[in-house]
Amino acid sequence: MTVDSAPESRTIQVGSQPVFYIYSAPPGGSHGLPVILVHGVSGTTDWWTKNWAALAAHVDVYALDLPGFGRSPLAGRFSVDDQIALVQAWMSAVGVTRAILIGHSMGGYIVASVAIRAPERVAALVLVDAAIFAPGRGWLRLVLGLLPAPLFVSLDFWPTLIRGFFAAGLWTVLRAARDLLAKPILQQTSAIRAPTLLLWGRRDTLVPRSVAQGVKAALAHRATGPVFLKGGHVAMWSDPHRFNGEVLAFIRNAARSEPEAEG
Repeated sequence: MTVDSAPESRTIQVGSQPVFYIYSAPPGGSHGLPVILVHGVSGTTDWWTKNWAALAAHVDVYALDLPGFGRSPLAGRFSVDDQIALVQAWMSAVGVTRAILIGHSMGGYIVASVAIRAPERVAALVLVDAAIFAPGRGWLRLVLGLLPAPLFVSLDFWPTLIRGFFAAGLWTVLRAARDLLAKPILQQTSAIRAPTLLLWGRRDTLVPRSVAQGVKAALAHRATGPVFLKGGHVAMWSDPHRFNGEVLAFIRNAARSEPEAEG
């Protein structure tokens, strides 16, 4: 089942920050927990192009361009901490009290941080190639992982990747990477109580399998996976059919357990 119409494009003011986002409701109207998609470094809402219709056929779906990326101009200086607070404020602004949060790379770091800081807002998490590093990971390991990463980028993804990079700019990308390395949250993820699905590209060299296994260990029984998909760091694009299937199955399970969790 697919959604015939394109998602609605919207912009909302969150404090001094304009935030661009897209939204779709399933045919027949809204029901269940909404899903929020949060991109990574250099990302935009376009990075979810191959997932949108499959998800929006079943649930309300939102995706935003984080400030400094895509069509959300940055009002002030970039920091990942500000992005974490912005996501929570943006949820309130668009009227979402509680949701399933899906984050890719830096977006995984952000949604995991929201789950740590505001657990009442997060019914469930999906972490996709999430940049949740252990302490001590430095620039050298990041660069060494980045060098082979282009070998595992789908050819049809390159235009989207390049547009996203130039929209963000080099300095924003570097500041984001600096913050992710300077403030690792792997140890704090043990505080997450939301059920969590881990999806990873089996050839991800930027955020490799060892990171997925570390997050799995920290989350213990709350984690499902990691499920390793085809391709590299952008698993939702490289292997969309399996990605969409895994996410939809997880969403259904989360929806069934939600009344019990609230009670």
